[in-house]
Amino acid sequence: MKNLIIILTAAVLLYSCASKPQSSPDFLYGSRFFNVYMENYLKGEPKVAESYFYKAEAQFRKVDSLCNLSRIYLGRYVLEEGEEDPAVLELAKKYADLGACEEEQQSVLYLTGQKYDGNKLPEPFRTIEGTDREKLAYIATDSKFDDVTKTRLLRKAAIDYIIDNPKRSEELAEKALELDKYHGWSLNLLRDLIIIKNARIKQGKNADDIATRIELIKSVMVKK
Repeated sequence: MKNLIIILTAAVLLYSCASKPQSSPDFLYGSRFFNVYMENYLKGEPKVAESYFYKAEAQFRKVDSLCNLSRIYLGRYVLEEGEEDPAVLELAKKYADLGACEEEQQSVLYLTGQKYDGNKLPEPFRTIEGTDREKLAYIATDSKFDDVTKTRLLRKAAIDYIIDNPKRSEELAEKALELDKYHGWSLNLLRDLIIIKNARIKQGKNADDIATRIELIKSVMVKK
């Protein structure tokens, strides 16, 4: 289940839906709501985020946009990064099947570790499919991906390095931390710091300062 798809950015997933006219007002309204959801979720404001997610869902329901409904649930699933709810993925599958949305169906298969058609995967799935940890770190420098994707790629690579090369793990997590600080994504900062702490401990280094920073962020994070 822990497939590379977990590092997919929700925004890219939504905007790469070529079968929907991206310039239509209804698409723009729905995608705008989803972007606000994503920003608030990453900034540690789950209650505000939730309200905007359901506004996006209502907008796409109103115009019978089944593929985009599937995509926002796929996006929600991957944003949870490590705390994924299978029920969310089931809703993504439900809408994909109902709308005969091929890319979304293939995405669900990929996510669940089932056989899929790589040629029918949307970006950035197609690019990251089958890549190793160093390739993930390299892809994170690609300007075609936004910063949400880049930090996920860096974290995924950092986690994969933590056992046999904790120094490299710390370096990659620090790069993710820099991006997440710029955007004020508290949830991602917490994720980055946890990797850095574990990487330092693995190297036999003191991580007390990192532990303190983790607690400082946790103290102001809004609980679900």
